[in-house]
Amino acid sequence: MTRFSGPLRYGGLAALIVGCIGLLLISAVNIVRIERQMQISATENMTWIFGQTQIEALNLAAA
Repeated sequence: MTRFSGPLRYGGLAALIVGCIGLLLISAVNIVRIERQMQISATENMTWIFGQTQIEALNLAAA
């Protein structure tokens, strides 16, 4: 075992940790962006949901 193998091993581990944290931050930003978009069009989404619910209820009643 050489004396540089320890720092290289820990350097790789640190790079992996930094990479994972970076990916988590990107995911969190995307989740916040999607949540804000859904809040803006909440009334439109609810109208669509009620329409789909009514269609499914009619299909169930017809079956």
